[in-house]
Amino acid sequence: MKVKKIYLKGINEKIVPTVGLVNIKIKINYILYIKTEFQVVLHTFPTPRDGILGYNILLENKAIIDIANNLL
Repeated sequence: MKVKKIYLKGINEKIVPTVGLVNIKIKINYILYIKTEFQVVLHTFPTPRDGILGYNILLENKAIIDIANNLL
């Protein structure tokens, strides 16, 4: 993991520092792998989910979110 801290704000008034940056591959539709960067945060980060994909990566890959079938 690279130490490239940024500070996040948005879901509340608290400014939260990240731990660092990690490059990973995400598997989409069981076949396509895309490389992307994730900022790593501590477990105290105020969100109910483990990871959040940004709009840009979804748009670039023409993603379709299928909640009923748990697919991206």
